[in-house]
Amino acid sequence: MESVLKGVSVGTLIRCVFAGAFFIVSYYTANYGVQTLARNAFKADILQVISLSVFLGVVSYGFHRSLLYPLSEWVINMDCIRSFRERLPLISENSMAYLLARWRRDADSESSAAYVKHMVVWADYIHLKYVSAECIFYGALFSWLSDGNRNRPLSWPLVIVGFAFVVSAMISDWRLHRVEDEVFKMERERKAELP
Repeated sequence: MESVLKGVSVGTLIRCVFAGAFFIVSYYTANYGVQTLARNAFKADILQVISLSVFLGVVSYGFHRSLLYPLSEWVINMDCIRSFRERLPLISENSMAYLLARWRRDADSESSAAYVKHMVVWADYIHLKYVSAECIFYGALFSWLSDGNRNRPLSWPLVIVGFAFVVSAMISDWRLHRVEDEVFKMERERKAELP
């Protein structure tokens, strides 16, 4: 357990709180409506809300990283998708060149290791978007399952926010993978030039 705790950064905990808070907001909005949530939001015990957010965020992150994202990653790394990503990169060559140049200056190195730190941070933001969308869905689903009133309408603001998170995560994920493809290509070319 101690090794697990050493691997958990403050950034990870903050991302879990953020995503878990979407679960809570989604659950209460689906049950009681936005107006009731807004009126009672500051009456809640903040320590309980944060603790519950961390728990829900950690569970959702674990589920996402171990089950949902590997399936998505398998698809996005298929050869046919990779070749399609070259034709539709969603990031211009100039933007990619400036981005990689900035990252190279930060690391004073030409190897792909110079880019890893930046790609990991980018990936963290992508997963935060995915997990936040999933928490919105889970909160609404648990609200619906825990209440006998199955005729309650969807909370369209939550649907829109969740959909926006999913779309922005998918676009950002696509762009990151395109940049990674370019970094790996540069690394192969650099190794080929070595004697």
